[in-house]
Amino acid sequence: MGKLGKIVLAVSLVFNALGLIAVVMYVSHVGPRTVAEQAGILEPRRPAFQTYADERFNDLPGADILIIGDSLVEQGRWSELLDRPVANRGMYGARTAEITSWASKIKEETRTVVVWAGTNDAPGHDSFANDYDRLLSTIEAATDARIIAITAPPTTLLDVSSVNAIIKSVSAKHGATVLDVTEIFQNGNLHALDGLHLNGAGYVQVSALLQREIETE
Repeated sequence: MGKLGKIVLAVSLVFNALGLIAVVMYVSHVGPRTVAEQAGILEPRRPAFQTYADERFNDLPGADILIIGDSLVEQGRWSELLDRPVANRGMYGARTAEITSWASKIKEETRTVVVWAGTNDAPGHDSFANDYDRLLSTIEAATDARIIAITAPPTTLLDVSSVNAIIKSVSAKHGATVLDVTEIFQNGNLHALDGLHLNGAGYVQVSALLQREIETE
């Protein structure tokens, strides 16, 4: 084998090793069943989100600001990031229709409801527009608080453009403020190693935008 061939082989081995490491890290993060479901090997099995919500959210004290959504919400250290008490109502893996099942659990003292949902609906859920409309309607029925809707962050793993277009149009219908986070992801690495969730820097950037929006009230 010539020198060029050896170089090509070495580079190929390095990329294969990096790819394998990335796959192993992703599987360890989301779990083998999730990967099998995404690959179409197993039928999706949805957890009982209403039961989880009843167990985790009932009887909590609440706060002036409530953030509701999926894992992007759940993983955020919001009280630390916003330097104030924040009620975190996020749940890993939940789609918008499932988030609606606990959207009415809003305390009287809540003055701002932040909605960060839609990423889990991006892989082709045709009912998203109706689901998002129902989510905002449920929140409106439960509280007079201001609603801020955050768009799904861009990622190389999913095309969220159609989801974000729906978030903007449905939010306008309900008079909700839209916080578009797309631009901040154009500069720097703000994603976790799985390419989908956020790292610490990502949460700092998103919370800075959110802080400014909250202070405009």
